[in-house]
Amino acid sequence: MHIKTLFKKYLSFIMVMSLFATCVFGCAPKPQDVFEQEADQWFDTFSDAQSVVKSKVTYEYSKTGSVAVSKPSIAIVDADLSVSAYYDKMKSEFRAKAMSDQDKLFISYKSYKASDDITGIEVNCQQILGGNKTGYIKTFNIDSNGLIEIADTLRRITLINARDLIMADQQYSSVVDKNALRSSEDYQLLYTDTGIDVIYDSKALTSALDEQITVQVPYSKIRFALPDSIKAVVAQDDSVRTVDITKKLVALTFDDGPNKTYTNEILDVLEAYNSVATFFDLGSIMNNAPQAMQRASQLGCEMGSHSYSHKNLKTASVDKIKEEISSTDAVFEEILGYKPTLLRPPYGAVGSDLKENCDKYLIGWSVDTLDWKNRDKDKVVASVKSEGDLDGDVILMHSIYKSTAQAVEELVPWLIENGYQLVTVSELMKYRFETEMETGKYYSSQFFESHK
Repeated sequence: MHIKTLFKKYLSFIMVMSLFATCVFGCAPKPQDVFEQEADQWFDTFSDAQSVVKSKVTYEYSKTGSVAVSKPSIAIVDADLSVSAYYDKMKSEFRAKAMSDQDKLFISYKSYKASDDITGIEVNCQQILGGNKTGYIKTFNIDSNGLIEIADTLRRITLINARDLIMADQQYSSVVDKNALRSSEDYQLLYTDTGIDVIYDSKALTSALDEQITVQVPYSKIRFALPDSIKAVVAQDDSVRTVDITKKLVALTFDDGPNKTYTNEILDVLEAYNSVATFFDLGSIMNNAPQAMQRASQLGCEMGSHSYSHKNLKTASVDKIKEEISSTDAVFEEILGYKPTLLRPPYGAVGSDLKENCDKYLIGWSVDTLDWKNRDKDKVVASVKSEGDLDGDVILMHSIYKSTAQAVEELVPWLIENGYQLVTVSELMKYRFETEMETGKYYSSQFFESHK
């Protein structure tokens, strides 16, 4: 425990004993003493997180509203002035509304050392007015030159990860409006010791929560976008898959598998280059190569459905559509333990019956290699390289041909050398297009081309 914390606790103990002694002799404790003791108890909850910068404590007792603040002393002048201005603003707004000695304002802070050059300050306010208690948080990020803003790329990748964390948290997922979360501008970002805190105003997201929603995005998940001073002290964790949105993103997809030989040859290449793809497999042949599916899933590839028997789902009856989807789901669960969320309709054929009776995201493509027709490695490679800019593209291939596996062996390193990161379809939708996919909606070549 810090010496400052011990000293505060000692003072609180002396004050309590003093108040006890006055009560023994029949004297009521002074209101100012009671207020300062209450303030000290609140300040104690922050003291362990104030070692980065020094603090100054002041008490301003009044019968028409009292204020107690623990304020950081920041060596950078403009940053210190900005923090001080916020403290003064909160005090001024409080005093304009306070009316009795029961109205109180406490302000304190937490400080974090993100790197030798970057410090995060989180100012916390607790206000009691007319018996109603409210809390506020304001963040400041500081380097040796003063206040700093978080760069757009880092902001974007941090918010994407924060939204995922919130929707994965049972406490929030059932009450937070997902659309409001995506569009909310009521957030703050704070550099801390271990990651970036994202603090949302909960009122903008849900009526079920009163206080701010705070989630932390670990530095390891956003390392590529961090300032150099932080990146230098954050170890790269190869076990954490990250999508680098500063790179061009492309999704390789493979239909009609799995194939015991060629699917594994494709996976050999992907694994060697720490890359992923999306496989749209047929339910009727999955049990021919279940280990290949399991391996693909374990490597972080995305596994989607290509129907059960490659039936044209545009002309199929509603009953047949449901059967094709459910039968494939059953085999998926048997082999992988989960149902797929993506479906690539055979032939890219989509009708209203499929859209209305499908609980999956319908995925098309934007680059067709015609590997099924050519069966020629060089032609497959040439068809991709001739497309020009592939950023945001979904490339269609098939995992049942030797020529395709050979083409992948050449294409994957070529794409990486040319600044592309290979991602899954869902990652492409999330990180490049920032699109929340809808079930029953077909994401065709027109979608990908129009969003590039």
